[in-house]
Amino acid sequence: MIWAILKEDLILAKLLWFKASESPQQRRDVQHLVNLPYDEIYVQFWAEKLGVDALLQRCETMMDKPPAMQKLYRDKLMECSNEERVMMGLRSFDVARTMALASFPPDLDETEQRVALFLRFYGNDFTPEKRAAIVASLRSIKRAPIKTENK
Repeated sequence: MIWAILKEDLILAKLLWFKASESPQQRRDVQHLVNLPYDEIYVQFWAEKLGVDALLQRCETMMDKPPAMQKLYRDKLMECSNEERVMMGLRSFDVARTMALASFPPDLDETEQRVALFLRFYGNDFTPEKRAAIVASLRSIKRAPIKTENK
């Protein structure tokens, strides 16, 4: 099963996270997402309801590329099919995860790898108390072994 989220809802979720944490990563993610086609009416409606409309406007105007480059990037991206764009996103995630894992000590078990990944990518987004609670929660998760079918 693959879980998916609409881009519009992801924008709103990241805006809420940005509002709560002032995380530069969430701001950059929103800036990237609003550079691609999305249902602006839906996002604006819910941004106002959720109290993040000012943040949305800031992210829309703080793009790090000149407008001509933004248009060229968007046009090239839109030449790809939906499936190709999803696969590009998944590959980007896999590359980032692989690079992070390669930088960790090789003797980390799976649980400590999850903790290290969380701290690397999201650790600065939380207060020390909340970060410690999340780390404790990650360490308490007991994973069941993967079952394989015998043929």
